[in-house]
Amino acid sequence: KSGAGEAIVANKIRGIRAIQGFSDENVKLSREDNNANILSLGTAFVEMEKALTFIDLFINTPFSNEERHVRRVEKITELES
Repeated sequence: KSGAGEAIVANKIRGIRAIQGFSDENVKLSREDNNANILSLGTAFVEMEKALTFIDLFINTPFSNEERHVRRVEKITELES
């Protein structure tokens, strides 16, 4: 319902970087800065039209590959080990 539980569970799986989408900026930055690979949307807070916008942004926003963001994702990956 909120999308939080799905994101929490997904993040227990190695290699998953799930985020809870709630705004255009949050979805875009999660892809660009953190290379998020799972989008969780809460039906209690996100209407269908907005969900489709978030999905489009998520799919079409690439990871920035900026060094500081690469280091961040590497640190996350280290925590999984």
